[in-house]
This record gives sequence, structure tokens and C-alpha cells, in this order.
Amino acid sequence: MNQSIFSIMYLVSSSLLYPVVIGLLALFVYSLFALGDFLSEYTRQQKTQIKKDSLNESKLNYFGSDFLTRARHVADVNELQWLIGECEMRMAHKLEHTRLLSTIGPILGLMGTLIPLGPALIGLAKGDVTQLADNLVIAFATTVLGLFAGGTGYLLTIVRKRWYAQELNDIEYISEVLSHETTQTK
Repeated sequence: MNQSIFSIMYLVSSSLLYPVVIGLLALFVYSLFALGDFLSEYTRQQKTQIKKDSLNESKLNYFGSDFLTRARHVADVNELQWLIGECEMRMAHKLEHTRLLSTIGPILGLMGTLIPLGPALIGLAKGDVTQLADNLVIAFATTVLGLFAGGTGYLLTIVRKRWYAQELNDIEYISEVLSHETTQTK
């Protein structure tokens, strides 16, 4: 009875190897695209120096310039607050992708490491060094892919969090200036 339970567990875990490897390859490719997107965003980044005299002279990043464009057509302070909330949601959505990458990458990497160790140990017990070596290569390769995806996701998340915090600060400042202008024109 116990042997059949362990055989089922071994069969299930072994059958997960290909989906895990495919998932890791997909995460690796996605992390390369995320790096490209990050580099594109980095080249668009400009140091935000909002001048208190005129919002026209300010150099804003993506979310800030989009907010300013949309906020100029708003006459209500409550709608400005809604626009700030919408910007926060878009920033959070952008961060979710790299957070998932930093979480799922190491999980799949660990699974990809542990799954081939069973067949590797069986090969070792049988004296089949080729089976041992082949499975260890798979184990180490999946570890590297998982760590690459996770590290990439973590790095991008940390840097973007800092960027977006600065941008949100700029957006709140713009909102205050526009709110002040709105109340003065009434």
C-alpha cells in the first residue's frame, strides 16, 4: 500500500517536469521582454523637476505627463482625486507583472531542480552515471533559469517602485496646483 502511494507521488512529480521546464522557458523569454521594456522606460525617464511657477515648464515621466494632460480638462477636485487613484492603479498593475516574475521564477526553478533529482538518484543507485548526469544538468539549468527570472523581476520591481513613488509625488503636487488654480478661478 505504502509503495503504491509513493509510486503515484513519484509519477505525479515526474510528470510535472515538462510543464515546469516549459513554464521556466516562458518566464525566461518574458523576463527578457520585461528587461527590454524596462530599458525602454529607462530611456524615456527624465529627472522630474517640477517648477512651482509653471507646470508647462516641467518635465514629467509617463504617468505624470498623462495625468497632467487629463487633469487640465477637469474642473472638479474630486475628479482630480479619482485621476490620482487611477494612476496609482495603473502603476500597481505595471508592478504586478514583475512581482509575479520575481515570485513564480524561483518557485518553478526549485521545482525544476527537485523533480529531476529523483531520477538522478535512481540512476546513481543503478550505477547509471549517464542518467545521473543528464538529470543533474536539467536540475541545474532549471535553477539558473528560475533565478534569472526571479532576479530580473525583483530588480525591475525595486527600481520601478522608486520611480513610481517619485512620479506619484509629482502627480500629487500637480493635483494641488491645479486644485488651487480651480478654486481661484471660481
